[in-house]
Amino acid sequence: MISVSIADMSNIERMLAGFSQSSVEKAIKSAITRTLKGAKQTASRKAAERYTAKASSIAKTLKVRVTGTVGTLSSSSYRMPLTSFKYKPSKRPKKVTKGNHYLYSEVIRGQQTLREHAFIALGNKPFKRTGKSRYPIKMLYGPSAAEMLGKPPTSTFITAKMQERIQVEAMHEVGALLGGFRT
Repeated sequence: MISVSIADMSNIERMLAGFSQSSVEKAIKSAITRTLKGAKQTASRKAAERYTAKASSIAKTLKVRVTGTVGTLSSSSYRMPLTSFKYKPSKRPKKVTKGNHYLYSEVIRGQQTLREHAFIALGNKPFKRTGKSRYPIKMLYGPSAAEMLGKPPTSTFITAKMQERIQVEAMHEVGALLGGFRT
């Protein structure tokens, strides 16, 4: 969870001294909402740069909440199935021979891992047996979106971008109020 608020609130209130308090709060909420929506897109793209998951599947897990003058961007999801990442073979082989019963997956870009004794079944999804017998089998998973976004390079980048953008959006909303475009 990453939160954002306007750091120099007194400066904005001083600039908007002639306006009603509700107009100032509405402008601040609008600036925070616009910042968080942009941060949602930035976060999903940044995570997709490092991981092989699609940015859209990461963005689906992100939630934007604005309460008062503080906004939060949070992600709560289960571990993503391996089908959301790169894996080979992507389809079930027609004939299983000695050499083609391995599954290669690439969750982090450039780091391909071998999943021994994994196989493709049930709609081209990767599975692995839990024991020596034929059943039970379990589906293979990668990290959750929250884990991907919580790693230090990604989270620090997102926080820095949000702090830059909140200042720009706050000044945009102040200009809109002063220019008479908002009431």
